[in-house]
Amino acid sequence: MIRHCSLWKFTDDAPANLLAEVTAAFYAAADEIPSVRACQVGGNMGYLPTNSDFALTLDFDDLDGYREYVAHDRHMRLFKEYLEPYLESRTAVQFELRR
Repeated sequence: MIRHCSLWKFTDDAPANLLAEVTAAFYAAADEIPSVRACQVGGNMGYLPTNSDFALTLDFDDLDGYREYVAHDRHMRLFKEYLEPYLESRTAVQFELRR
């Protein structure tokens, strides 16, 4: 299994409802994209102001499944709608889960 983790920091002009919208959108996309095996997403609870605003973890059977997700039209629409207009920074990692 491969896990993809992504952390996003949004710009100050991001709309107040962005976190709720992007959370719902990623859960819906995970149901639509066949290679996604598990999805957990959500906004920062606000404990530390230096934290990222949003976190995403997705699991895939293998690296090919991750590549399918990245190239999927639904993922590309999410990226353009929620990331491009409001993204200040993003970091990500993919790693293999222990069995």
